Amino acid sequence: MKRILLVIEDYNELLFLETLLKKVGFEVESIRNEVTLAERMLAISPDLVVATGDGHKINGVRVGKKVKKKGNHSKLLLLFPRNKLQNPDLLDAFIADAAVETPLNPRTIITSVSQLLEVDLAAIMVKFDKLSISKDSSADNLQHITGKKEKHVSTSESNHTLHPESDQLRVQKYAQFLKEAPTSNLNGFPHNKVQEELSSIRQYEKSTDLTLLEQERKNFVLKLFKK
Repeated sequence: MKRILLVIEDYNELLFLETLLKKVGFEVESIRNEVTLAERMLAISPDLVVATGDGHKINGVRVGKKVKKKGNHSKLLLLFPRNKLQNPDLLDAFIADAAVETPLNPRTIITSVSQLLEVDLAAIMVKFDKLSISKDSSADNLQHITGKKEKHVSTSESNHTLHPESDQLRVQKYAQFLKEAPTSNLNGFPHNKVQEELSSIRQYEKSTDLTLLEQERKNFVLKLFKK
């Protein structure tokens, strides 16, 4: 059985991924900071480390140096928000084998983990489908990158409760955001632009669409933990 060590800062994300990976047959241990990483690496010799790429307590660069230390065979998969995945030099900078978008999509993370561990993906997906959670996955396009090649992974058709007009609204708002998003410089984003974006986001957070999305996420997690 392949061993996986999770080094994830967000507790909900950690608990979700640990439960999911165990349910499809992997041996999983987890920690929430880098303090004991070297010790756990030595103790369990994981085949794969899945870690937060750019957190407050977990830094992907430091994790990469420890995981890829001479003599270690472990693969490294880092978790980043979508905007970080646009960097073509991301994996080289973080000494990682692959990166996956957060918030995590179950089908995407299972596929990436299976490919890195070189296990039978078809057999893993049979177990995954038996969990009856894949129908609750978001239908949005998610990304993961392996090596220098970027892959766009489309999830299966969703059975969520959002109405078509709500989905269209989300697509329009995201397209508008990409069009109007400010360009960063060496010192980060301009302060006034950040304030404008925050004000816009806070207004959108009050919308019915986000309420439905949050309810969908909660229903998905509840269904997973009931299995």
